[in-house]
Amino acid sequence: MRTDSHTMICLPEQVSDAGSRQDACRAFLFALACSCCLFFPMFSIHAQDVLPQERQKSLEELLQEPPRECLPVREIPPEDCAFDEGERLEFSVRYVWGILDSEVGKASATVAEAEGGSGVPLYHCIAEGRTSRFFDMFFKVRERFESWFRQSDMRPLASSRDTYEGGYEARNNYRWIRPGEQIEADVYTTRLGDTSMVLPGTECTFDLVSLFYFARNLDFSNYEENVKYPISFAIDDGIYNLYFIILGRETIRIRGVGKFRTIKFAARMVAGEVFNGDTDMYIWVTDDKNKVPVYFESPIKVGSVSGRITGFSGLKHPLDSKID
Repeated sequence: MRTDSHTMICLPEQVSDAGSRQDACRAFLFALACSCCLFFPMFSIHAQDVLPQERQKSLEELLQEPPRECLPVREIPPEDCAFDEGERLEFSVRYVWGILDSEVGKASATVAEAEGGSGVPLYHCIAEGRTSRFFDMFFKVRERFESWFRQSDMRPLASSRDTYEGGYEARNNYRWIRPGEQIEADVYTTRLGDTSMVLPGTECTFDLVSLFYFARNLDFSNYEENVKYPISFAIDDGIYNLYFIILGRETIRIRGVGKFRTIKFAARMVAGEVFNGDTDMYIWVTDDKNKVPVYFESPIKVGSVSGRITGFSGLKHPLDSKID
């Protein structure tokens, strides 16, 4: 495989304690959702294959620079949207630790359409994940995230989470008081019990699912390479802040699916029970108008985890990135 000399890193700034029990399947869902903030640069990568040498900086230099302002929310014409009602993406999760090397679970992301009470066109999108029946005997995982957000600008109006992870449970119900402002949250976790709170959202704050789809539609024609831009998401009782920096291109073969032209990214994940906080996760997304994630891999505290796309349907645009 060949990689050109763009680079992109995503860093979480704040970590909130989400409980003491997590595993590789949860890491996949969390990483997939976080990585959505990296999908924006597809449209502009064609314009420049290599950054001028004098503009290249080391990762540590980039991380020392102050972030730019929050990503702007823009109106998205229906014909320009990267996805449409009926899209479904399916993924397989693989875990490696010592002699253990096995696919341990599956995940999916689907797009439906809904109409708000005031007649506002909405998308209703669902992300789900689960361990396979065999691995249920060791550590059963069931994840379901749902989000309702406006079609015009991807701003979330409501979202929910229902999680079971080997005895750890979490349920979230969020209502955005006004898009871009505070979030009314009803949260249950094994650690917290039932609690209600108001989270300090900003126009940068999404739930995980709406962030995934919002980021596939960002217009970065006025943004610079090699600078940090912040974005954040809410989960459980906390807000996570991410920085991203633009990256590069690579051709990659996905087992059972085919060969793709992709954009390759790196993401430095939240330090906690799963991720070390000082290693990078790598993500590959299709180099076309769909901006679909096709592969990721990352070391975690015990072993490593990877995910690959296994199926897709209902894509809005031609899959021009697929070579064979």
